[in-house]
Amino acid sequence: MALGAEAWRVLRMVLAESSVLALIGVLVGLGGALAGTRVLTSMLFGVKATDAATFLGGAGLLLVVALLAALVPAWRAASVEPAQALRHE
Repeated sequence: MALGAEAWRVLRMVLAESSVLALIGVLVGLGGALAGTRVLTSMLFGVKATDAATFLGGAGLLLVVALLAALVPAWRAASVEPAQALRHE
């Protein structure tokens, strides 16, 4: 902000970085879940361990929650006054 960035660009940058990290985490988690289908089979009742809708629904929900959690810090970063940021440093 102190170097002339617009608020919407700062918001977009913070959300983009957060979404990349969330996507990496979801992909690693999906890989681990698919690798452990034998363990999952014993814990699930009425759902197959390789049910695509369940995997995609859970992954989508995690991504939405991660982006909502990143929205507050992104909003705060976008609303910082440039002069105040420079004084703080």
